[in-house]
Amino acid sequence: MFNFDKIQEGMVKSYAQNTKKFYEHLENCDDCQTKLAKMWKHAFE
Repeated sequence: MFNFDKIQEGMVKSYAQNTKKFYEHLENCDDCQTKLAKMWKHAFE
């Protein structure tokens, strides 16, 4: 039998870690910010 709580907990933890890495990368990456800004601008036009 699967332990869904444990699996879910693991997924949430790895998601949180990846999200943190992503945002840290984004903070230090001007090119990414520019691309993201263009993407958002385009999405709301």
